[in-house]
Amino acid sequence: MVMHSFSDRGYGLNSQVTEQSNFSTYTVIDGGRFTNYNLSITKYLSPLSSTLKISTNHNWTNTPSIINTIPSPTINYSANYRLQGTTYFKLPINFKFGFQYNYAKGEFDSQITTNHYYESNVGATLRFSDVWLCKFENTYYSINHNTYWFSNFNVNYTPENSRWSYRLSANNLLNVKAFQNVYVSEFQRNETRINTLPLYVLLNVKYRF
Repeated sequence: MVMHSFSDRGYGLNSQVTEQSNFSTYTVIDGGRFTNYNLSITKYLSPLSSTLKISTNHNWTNTPSIINTIPSPTINYSANYRLQGTTYFKLPINFKFGFQYNYAKGEFDSQITTNHYYESNVGATLRFSDVWLCKFENTYYSINHNTYWFSNFNVNYTPENSRWSYRLSANNLLNVKAFQNVYVSEFQRNETRINTLPLYVLLNVKYRF
């Protein structure tokens, strides 16, 4: 699927920049374009009792902005490529896995910045019986040579002939505190830090009326 949109006017950044200050506001500015392209292919592999999906998504944006009364558009491009699969074995255990590469590029005032990172995930579902179900999920990120692991574990208990059901969740088992990304170029240093929820355990009890 390909989608392209454009507008005669749109919200953009209007900035007045001096050596001592930077004052910016969002205002309506002429121009603006957005293009999106995505493609996916899914195949069931009968000999392996599994599905395999390959997909890609691309975005191009041209955002209007004004710097000291001079039009200075910001051009961005982002893309990802993903491979994922799910097993359907006639066994108590099944798996899900995925791998994705992400890329971004920005251009402003003849200055170009790029960024890329990888992410992957693998999970297992174990069904002991009709009433017991366990899930174990792992997600891995590699962002500019920084690596992060997240692990979650869930146990579901649904008794037969009962309106009650129970779920025990343990999230962020490795207790990762934050994502941190530092980008340095010849003209700027940009540091991003995103705090995460610490390790926690949650018990859910449901009653069906």
